[in-house]
Amino acid sequence: LRLDLDPEERAEVTGLIDRIEAETRRPDDGLAAAMASAALLRPFLTAERAHRARAVVSDVAAADLDRFLAFRANVDAHVRERWSVEQHAAALGVTARTLGTLSRRLAERTPKQILDARLALEVKRLLAHTDEPVSAIAFAVGFEEPTNLAKFFRRVEGTTPGTFRARAQGVGA
Repeated sequence: LRLDLDPEERAEVTGLIDRIEAETRRPDDGLAAAMASAALLRPFLTAERAHRARAVVSDVAAADLDRFLAFRANVDAHVRERWSVEQHAAALGVTARTLGTLSRRLAERTPKQILDARLALEVKRLLAHTDEPVSAIAFAVGFEEPTNLAKFFRRVEGTTPGTFRARAQGVGA
């Protein structure tokens, strides 16, 4: 992503980058530093999303953009219910194929990839910020068996829930 910035914006971005670097170099490079870095990156992510949205708006009808944004809102609202792509499409009044086309055009990912990423984010949040057993988290996010969560998490995140929790909470680090 290339952003043309005026001198004031450039100074602000440079300051944010300096803050990110300072946070990541702190001695307690555990979860607190990671969360601070993520918070500092938020303006960049917002700018990138806005840039992408502006770039595709000319190719996408406003109704399609609204429908895709509604899909993203539904994903957040129903993450623990683990709605399928077909359920999301039906709720929006479109076919799964239409939702897939919109998703690939606007997010460069399939609806299933978006669903998996959001579910993984929810699981990571619960692992990092609660002491609930992994089995309880599995049931809370709609898995019928804890082993299915472990398989899903390893496939999407490349590690086990227990290993992720230990790293996130600074245990054994």
